[in-house]
Amino acid sequence: MKFSPESLRNIEKPEEHLVPEENIIDINPTEKKFETPVIVAPGWGKIVEPFKENSLKVIAEEGRRILSLDHLRKIEIKNIPEGVPAEEIQKALAILDVLDQKEIDRADAVGHSEGGLYLALAASIKPEKFRNLVFVDPAGMIGQDSFFDLAYRFAIKEGRQSKLPPLMMLKAMMEYVGQNPAMSFKEVKQMSQADIYEVLKYLKKQGLGLAFVFGVDDVVFPMDRVQKTYSQKREAEEIGSFKDILDGFYSISGTHGEFIGHGEMLEPQVLPKAVGKILSALEKKSSKTSQ
Repeated sequence: MKFSPESLRNIEKPEEHLVPEENIIDINPTEKKFETPVIVAPGWGKIVEPFKENSLKVIAEEGRRILSLDHLRKIEIKNIPEGVPAEEIQKALAILDVLDQKEIDRADAVGHSEGGLYLALAASIKPEKFRNLVFVDPAGMIGQDSFFDLAYRFAIKEGRQSKLPPLMMLKAMMEYVGQNPAMSFKEVKQMSQADIYEVLKYLKKQGLGLAFVFGVDDVVFPMDRVQKTYSQKREAEEIGSFKDILDGFYSISGTHGEFIGHGEMLEPQVLPKAVGKILSALEKKSSKTSQ
């Protein structure tokens, strides 16, 4: 499923809110070192408290205002163009809804796993709402996959690597899927078929800063498959050099789920700290470009 900017241009956010106020996470440090807020798009089946207490807290401690959210587990939007998956579009519109509710004109953003997929869609719908984007182990870049292979990598392979307690992971996964099994199935299927390369090219042309972070031990969206897919697209002349779709590419020690974390269990919290540094690097680059 190739996402194209053309298929997203006529999508509008509904007037009613897609994110209840109590589902919005807003960490606003007393001493801010950076004026631009950062909104973090969480991945599929994320565990709320570990995510908040690890990644979001670590990035906020650098002096950044951090926003994130818990998505609704039912489809509320209507009038979606044919061929565009409602589940991912609703999540993209939810990101824009949080920015509107908090009266934020422009933000930096981080998307992890599935969050990278719908963050790219959100930025394509409203590129003027974003400045720099950091994609951490994103969906939509490894080429054609199968539902069962991806589900196996999520449930079994990643589970073997996780530093979270197995019972915590199992309970959280069952709760997430149990809220809406059909929606969960569609989300995994859409991730397995997603291709966001055209969207990334569009965002780069719009002047957004784009950086990618991959855990070298990621078994869900392996870095070698990203590199293979990029090479195939370049040979087919679908894209040119990496500069057509990014400003920075980083491979860092870590697994797919490590960005979620669980407090001190993942010290020194390599991935969240790296994301903070990458945001700073993109900010410096965008400042030079605007001069």
